[in-house]
Amino acid sequence: YSESYKVDESVADGYEAINAHLQEIEDGYYEKYIGELYEVEDASQCDIHVAKAIEDYIEIYVTDVCVLSDAYIAVKYEIFSYSGGAHGSYSSKQYLFDLVTGELVTIEDLYEGTEEEFREFIAQKTMDDYSVNYTKYYDSYSGGQGLYDNAYAAAGYNDVDLEFYEDKVVLVYQEYEMGPYAAGQIRIDMTYQELFGRDSL
Repeated sequence: YSESYKVDESVADGYEAINAHLQEIEDGYYEKYIGELYEVEDASQCDIHVAKAIEDYIEIYVTDVCVLSDAYIAVKYEIFSYSGGAHGSYSSKQYLFDLVTGELVTIEDLYEGTEEEFREFIAQKTMDDYSVNYTKYYDSYSGGQGLYDNAYAAAGYNDVDLEFYEDKVVLVYQEYEMGPYAAGQIRIDMTYQELFGRDSL
């Protein structure tokens, strides 16, 4: 199952560019989670793929859309999948677009410091929050300097997952990225002041 989202021209001047980006994103999800999984090279593979299709499932939802500071639109996708084993898998990703140009907005576009400063901030924020809210996982999953190093390594402009809302920014670590499966998706709230030195996006 998969959902699609399109922006209406009444919402954004750059709606055509935004919709083109969203189509690329949705095509990418299909290819990653569905297309390659069920590619059949010849008829001898049909029975295998039918059996696998019955066992597996992938669900892709559009779960949140919000306009921020009258300048951006954020679209969030959530993906649930199961392909055997003890449990399924969950991930999410928010994409931010400029309402006027329709271009995808990156952290590099928004953050005024260096990438090194950004990495250090994210790593320290992760350390501080993790030690308060995830103490039962702390020692067993690279606590202390190991936790800082893991967060630092995952905090490149092209690697980090941030979600933007009217009143906060949320740093998101997917399953297993910064803790065991039992920890789930680790979400760390921060203010716009903390991250960008201003009150809003």
